[in-house]
Amino acid sequence: STASDLGLSAATLASGTTTDCGDLDRKYISRATKLDTLNNGAGVEAGSIRITDSNGEEDEIDLSNCTTLGEVIEAINECGLSIKASINSTGDGISITESVDSGSSNNIKVEEVDGCSTASDLKLLGTGTGGSVGKSTLTGSWETVIAVDTTDTLEDIMYKLTEQTDLSVSIVNDGSGTSTYRLV
Repeated sequence: STASDLGLSAATLASGTTTDCGDLDRKYISRATKLDTLNNGAGVEAGSIRITDSNGEEDEIDLSNCTTLGEVIEAINECGLSIKASINSTGDGISITESVDSGSSNNIKVEEVDGCSTASDLKLLGTGTGGSVGKSTLTGSWETVIAVDTTDTLEDIMYKLTEQTDLSVSIVNDGSGTSTYRLV
């Protein structure tokens, strides 16, 4: 049944226990996704990225001729490192995982090259984390999660949205009923 597929049982629901069912959003990124549609239409700057694996080996990957995420993934997979790029498990970005256990405590790192913003635009700029069996993984995502507390006011939420995303948010009074203020 749907409830059990989501990890919900009658006993869990009756006990009032909170259950995290994971990300229930639809996957919206695919290998066919055009780079110029990402980042709210701003796209991905044509350029190169540098990937360093946990052994310290690095490769500079030219992505300037890529037009889709599939081409970016292929270019990363064809570099000289023992890594595998793919669409991440939540379908909202790219994951890069080492294909062999390096035995190192270091992690995969993705950097910009020549001042371009390619890695940042692909949401891959940064350092991965250690995975199972010592394999390091770096996961990029276009999804932004905003934590909203029960004590947050509309101003607090507006601030969080404008500071943590590239959204333009305002508070308006729509003049209706008792709850007249809205975020738009």
